[in-house]
This record gives sequence, structure tokens and C-alpha cells, in this order.
Amino acid sequence: MEHKMHNFESIAALVWVALGSAGGAAKVFTQLLAMEKLPTKATIFWLLAANMFVSGFAGLLGAILATNFTADDNIHVAVAGITGYMGVAALDFFSLWLKNKFKGPTQNG
Repeated sequence: MEHKMHNFESIAALVWVALGSAGGAAKVFTQLLAMEKLPTKATIFWLLAANMFVSGFAGLLGAILATNFTADDNIHVAVAGITGYMGVAALDFFSLWLKNKFKGPTQNG
């Protein structure tokens, strides 16, 4: 039973990364559609690859954090895609949240 659960968690994590990456790709394509002149194909490729990598990581972190608030898999999937679309902004948000959550005593107080 434990082995099956581990496989399920691994598959879920891969799905979260894939959805986060898809969110990042959607963001890049949205930005490209708004441009008057498109960059070169090589620039688009590297922009897409970098954004999908960061967005996959953001989507994974978002979904992992969501598991602490709800057991609803639909929410986990939605959070993975949304935070993937947010990309670096989601990572900045998580960073600020963690700093505030685990803030130690200040030097002045």
C-alpha cells in the first residue's frame, strides 16, 4: 500500500510540474501575441524554455503548499497551473510569505 501511495505522489508531482510549465508557456505565448514585432525563433525558444523551467518549479511549489490547506486534488491542479503562469511572481510571493511566517526577533525589538 505504501509503495502505491509513493507512486501516486510521484505522478502527482510530475503532473504539477507539467501544468506549471504549461502555465509558463501560456504566459510566454500571451506576451508574444501582444508584441508588434516577434523576436527570432532562437530567442523565442530560449525564452520559452527558461520560462517553462521556472514555471514548472513555481507550479510544483504552489501545489505542494496547497496540499497543506486542502486535500482537494482539483485545487492542487489549479494552483499548479496558476502559479506556473505567475512564474517568478509566485516565487517572490512564496519567499515573502515564508519570511513573514518564520520571522525571528527583530534587532530593534
